Amino acid sequence: MRGNCDQRGGAHAHVWALTDALATFEGVKVEVHLSNPAAREPFRHISTIARVVSGTIAGFGSLSYVLALDAVRQLLEPS
Repeated sequence: MRGNCDQRGGAHAHVWALTDALATFEGVKVEVHLSNPAAREPFRHISTIARVVSGTIAGFGSLSYVLALDAVRQLLEPS
């Protein structure tokens, strides 16, 4: 099963439901930010889904999506 989950800023109550849903999926999950949350307002520095994802890609604009897909591909390849 593969899919895309867009939390669109995610500073809302629905994020807890999203976190719970992501926790049930055992596949590779990558959190993607087009901008760098660490370089923005302090409330953006804490990810609510970081504990349930495989990794985070941030700050590379639209290239972030390409980098995330490459990470997923490499993590799914047999060693």
